[in-house]
Amino acid sequence: AEYMGHYIHHTTYTIPTTPYYYIEQLVIYFLFSLFSLSSIIMDCKEKNIRLLKGRTDNKKRSTPVYRYRFSQHSIFNIVQQTQYTGRGFRDSRQLNSKFIEDTNNRMHWGDVPQLTREIESLATRNQTDLRLLVAKMKDVPPLFYMDGMRESPAGSSRFCNATEINSEVLHLFGADVCFKNLIFGLSSSSSDSQTSVSQSSVIDYSVRVRQLCLEVLHNLCLSIPEIAMELGCDKEFILCLFNLISVKSLYQSAGALIEDILVSIESVFPLDSIERLSETTLKMQPEQLACFCRVASLTISNFYERRCPVTLAEQDVEMKARPNHRSQVVESNLNILLELPSFVERLVMMATQSLSFMGEEESRQTFTQWMSSAERTGDLVAAFNFLNRPDYLGMMHRMLGRASLDNLPRLFNTMHELIFKVEVCFLLNSMLCGKQRTIVHEMMVEHRLMPSMNGVFELVFWRCHLEQQFARVDIVVPLNRCKCSPEISLRIQFLRLFHAFCDRQPYKYAVLTAAELGCLSQIRTNLITRWSAKGRINGLTSSLVEPHPSTLCLGAKGLLVKLIELLLAEPKRNSIYRFWISRSIEAFIRGQVSNADQCFVASFGIIEHIIDTILAYSNDSSCRSQLDDSENSPSPHDDIADELDHDNMALQTNLHDALEVSFDLLGDIIKFNPDNLIHLESILESKKSFDWLISLSKTYIVESNMFLRYLILSHEQFRVENETMSEEIVEVSQCLKYIANDYNRLELLCMLIDAINLSSLTQDNVSCLNTSIVIMMCANTNNSLNWYLSNVQTVEYRLFGVSGMILNNFRTLLQFWRTHYGDELRSKDVSSLEASSGINWKHWLDIVNILLTHQSLLDVDLNQNFQWSLSFGGS
Repeated sequence: AEYMGHYIHHTTYTIPTTPYYYIEQLVIYFLFSLFSLSSIIMDCKEKNIRLLKGRTDNKKRSTPVYRYRFSQHSIFNIVQQTQYTGRGFRDSRQLNSKFIEDTNNRMHWGDVPQLTREIESLATRNQTDLRLLVAKMKDVPPLFYMDGMRESPAGSSRFCNATEINSEVLHLFGADVCFKNLIFGLSSSSSDSQTSVSQSSVIDYSVRVRQLCLEVLHNLCLSIPEIAMELGCDKEFILCLFNLISVKSLYQSAGALIEDILVSIESVFPLDSIERLSETTLKMQPEQLACFCRVASLTISNFYERRCPVTLAEQDVEMKARPNHRSQVVESNLNILLELPSFVERLVMMATQSLSFMGEEESRQTFTQWMSSAERTGDLVAAFNFLNRPDYLGMMHRMLGRASLDNLPRLFNTMHELIFKVEVCFLLNSMLCGKQRTIVHEMMVEHRLMPSMNGVFELVFWRCHLEQQFARVDIVVPLNRCKCSPEISLRIQFLRLFHAFCDRQPYKYAVLTAAELGCLSQIRTNLITRWSAKGRINGLTSSLVEPHPSTLCLGAKGLLVKLIELLLAEPKRNSIYRFWISRSIEAFIRGQVSNADQCFVASFGIIEHIIDTILAYSNDSSCRSQLDDSENSPSPHDDIADELDHDNMALQTNLHDALEVSFDLLGDIIKFNPDNLIHLESILESKKSFDWLISLSKTYIVESNMFLRYLILSHEQFRVENETMSEEIVEVSQCLKYIANDYNRLELLCMLIDAINLSSLTQDNVSCLNTSIVIMMCANTNNSLNWYLSNVQTVEYRLFGVSGMILNNFRTLLQFWRTHYGDELRSKDVSSLEASSGINWKHWLDIVNILLTHQSLLDVDLNQNFQWSLSFGGS
C-alpha cells in the first residue's frame, strides 16, 4: 500500500499517447480503492470485537483509521500521511513538539518556533483567553528590531541579519496566516471570546490583539515582499483592513499594511467593493481621514508605471503587456472619491488648517530644540515607530535624558499633523493629475484651496527653517519611501500641489491677489498697445477664466509672488527646494502663452537671478568637476508626463538638476516674448556673458535643450508673423542672431543626436530628440532640409572625428519615436508635446515620415514642403 501511494503521488513522467496509459491508471486506482475498502472493513471488525469485549473507551474516533497506522513522532510519516490523504498541514500545532525543539536548538532560532506554536494554540481554542494571547504576542514585535547576523533558514551558505532571520522563521511556521486569521475572527465579532474579565476589557484586549497582528504583518511584508503579494490575493482581507481604518486605535497600523499590500500587487484595488464607503468616511476623524488619503492615493495614481524599466523601449514593452483595465479602475476610483459627500472640502480644510502647537514663537522654538535633541540621540525614528505603545513616554525619557516630557504629547501631535497634511496634499495632487483634473480644479477653486494656503503659508509651510536640525522620520511615499523630515515632506508636497494647480489650468490666477491681478491686466494692456501696431497678435491676449474676487488670495502678496521671492532668496547651490520652486513658477507660465504672465514674473528680477545662478555653477571649480564627473540626472521636461515622483531628487538636487531647471525656467520666460528677450540681452551684455552662456549650453546640451528649442521656435514665430519685426528683434538679440544661423543649428543638431541613443533614451532625455525634430521641421519649412542632411557628416567629423554615426543613430531614433508616440497609450505625452511646442501633432508626424521615407536620410523627398502653422497655445 505504501508503494502504491508513493507511486501515485510522487511518480512524474510524460503522459503517453497510447491508451495503455489510461488502462494502467484505472487499474492502479481500482486496486488502491480496494485496499482502502478492505482497511475500513478490517477496522470495523476490530472495533466490533473490542466492543464485545467491553474494552472500548467513551471517546469517539474523529480521525480516519489510516492515521493510526503511522507514528505521530515522525515528521516523515506525517508528511507521507498528508500525501496519501491529500490533507496537508493546517498550522504549526500539527508539527511534533520534539521536532520543533530540536530544530530550534540546532538552528539557533531563539525559541521563535515555540512562540509561534504557543500563539497558534491560544488563538485556536474555543474559548480564547485574550489576556494570555496579548501577553504572548507582545514578544513578537521586538523580533524585528534585533541586531546581529545569523544563518538563514533558506540555506546554510546564506547569512542575514537577525531581523530577516526572525521574519523568515515566523513565515516558515505560519505566523502570517495565524495573525491574518486572528484579524478576521476578531474583526467579525470581538464578543465571541468568553473570558473572566469584563466586556470592556474584552474589547480592549481584542483591539490590542489586532494591533499587534497588524504590526507583525506589516514588518513581515517589509522583510518578505512575497507575504504582501499573498495577502493581496485575498480581497476579503483587504476589505477587512479598510474597515479597520475606521477604528481609532487601529487606523495607522491598518493603513500601513494596506499600503504594503496595494504596492505589491499589480492590479488596482476597486473602491466600489467597499460597502458604505460614504458613511464610513463621514464618520472618520481628521487623522483617520488622512490615513485613508494615504491609501486612496494608491488607487488613483500611476505608481505601477513608475516600477517600469528606465528606458522608453523597455517601458513600451511593459505597457503593452500590462492589463488595460487598470486605467478603467483608476478612473472609477477617482469618480468614487469625487462623489463622496464633502470629501474634497474636508481635504482642503485639513490641508490649510494651522498647526496646533506652532502658533507662538516660543512653541516653535521648543519644537525645534526638541527635534534637534532627538536627532542627536539617533533614535527618533524608533521612538516614532513605537509611538502607539503604552511605554513610549518612558522610552523617550531614556532617549532624551534631560529633555522635559511635559510637552512630548503636544510635540508628537504636531508631528502627526505635519504628516497628515503630507498625505492630504499628496492625494489632492494625485487627483489633479487624473483625467478629471478640470472638475477637481473647479472644486478646489470653489473651496478656496490656494487662498487658504496663502493665509497659513508663513505659519505652516515656510516658517521654520529646520532642514539641518530635523531628524529624518520615515514618511512613506508610494514606491519612494523617502526618508526626510515631516516639514520638508510637507513643503515638497505643497510645491507639487501648487505645480499641479497652475499647470495649464484655466483658474490659475487664483494664486494672485486682486492687486496683483490688476497689475497683470495693466501689463497686458500695455503690450497690446505697443505690439499690435507692428502686427503681433499671438501671446498678447488670454482666454483664461477671470477669477471671482472671492477666489483670489488675500493680503499683500499672493502665493506666486511669495514663491518668486523664495526662489530669489534661495542659495544658488545646495538648495533642496530650488527644483520644485522653479517648476512651480514655470507651471504658472506654461499653458496658453501669455506675454503678460511672462513679463509679470520677469518684473521681479528672476531673469537676472537665473543667469547669476548658472554663472555661479560655471565659475565654481568644484561644481565644474562634479558636472564633468557625474551622469545626467533625471528631471521632467515639458513634453513628458508630469506625475513622476521627484521627492528624492528634490532632496538631493545635484548640479545637473540645478542647471536644467534654470535653463527650462529661462526658456519659458523668454519664449515668444520679444520684451523678455531684449531684457535678457541687456543682462548678458552688462555681464559680458553671452559667449559663456552659449558655450555652457553646448557643453550641457541635455540640460539646455529646452532653452535652445524655445529660442528656435521664437525666431520662427517672429519670422512668420512679421519679417521686418523679426529682423529688428534679431538685430537686438544676440541669442536670436546665433540661433537663426543654419550652421549653428546644424551643429546643435549633431550634438543633440550624439547625446542620446536607443539604449539610453528615457523620459528624461527624449526632449533632445524632440528638439532635433523641431530643427528639421524648421529646415523643411525654410527649404533647407537637403542642405542640413548633406552637411551632417561634415559637421560630425569636425566635432567628433568620425562620420556616419549621427545619421544612422538619428534614423533609429526616428523609427522608435514614430512607434512610441503612435501608441494610443501615449496620448497624454502627445498632448504635452503639442503644448510644449505649439505645433500640431500632424506636423510632427509628417516631418518624421518625410525623414524616414527612404533607406538613407540623404534620399528624403525635398519636393514635399508644407507650411506648419504655429498656434502658440502652449508651453
